[in-house]
Amino acid sequence: MWNQLGQDIFRSHCVVTVDWTFTVDEHTYRSSKPQHPEAGVRVGTNSEAGYLASFEATHQLHCLYNLFRASYLDYHVEERRDYEKDPKIWHERVDHCTDILRQKLECDRDTTLITYNWVKGKRTPAANFNVERMCPEWSEMDSWLERHGIGNDMPPKPSDAAELDQIP
Repeated sequence: MWNQLGQDIFRSHCVVTVDWTFTVDEHTYRSSKPQHPEAGVRVGTNSEAGYLASFEATHQLHCLYNLFRASYLDYHVEERRDYEKDPKIWHERVDHCTDILRQKLECDRDTTLITYNWVKGKRTPAANFNVERMCPEWSEMDSWLERHGIGNDMPPKPSDAAELDQIP
């Protein structure tokens, strides 16, 4: 991410106010079939019926956002409060996000080459991480979500809901 001066905002240790609003909203939509249909969360009725789902891409960005906030507990007061309230649950969430991103990086290995340069004052070659990337167009996914979205309100759990023994 770049600021208005064209600088990489993640290389600055003093800048912690990053605008994440365009990526961290985990909208939900109707899906035709979940991994565990016996305990799937049903939404809608008749021709509008389906199962509650969200995109993994927005979940991954949401996790990156949470890890960013976790690395600046002195600045993100709500995050620090969550940690102080229950460190075990806070660490479970941070560990979950770390593992989600680890899985993504291991499964979708980026083979973009990083070159090295000689830089004044450095004794060893320095990696040039300013590589060109081809990013997918998010508007197609956003458009699909608009047509199939159901908002962010989670449905209430029915008294007769089938349940899994643990989170898959």
